[in-house]
Amino acid sequence: MCSYAMNRKFILLFIFLLSLIILLVPKENEYFSRVSNDFGEIHAGQVFDPELLRKIGDYEFHNRIIFSQFDYQFGTISVSYYGFLSFIVFERSEYKDIPQPNITV
Repeated sequence: MCSYAMNRKFILLFIFLLSLIILLVPKENEYFSRVSNDFGEIHAGQVFDPELLRKIGDYEFHNRIIFSQFDYQFGTISVSYYGFLSFIVFERSEYKDIPQPNITV
């Protein structure tokens, strides 16, 4: 009898913790706020509207149930983040050169 009650409590605790983890995974709008803040810090305190960043850049958001991934690219700058619980962690940034056309006269 005691073993059954302990197993049931363990299962309920596990379901509760898993539900909490799933609910706290960062959402797409939270990533745009983070990108806006990061770009603002890099560009001398300028304010970047998250909705404007959504419209002018390309992005991919993947919700993987217990964590999420976010990639954003604007022009030649690309940044990546991942999130777990309510934390968003910067993963990497890249500067992509735009190939210059080879013009001969």
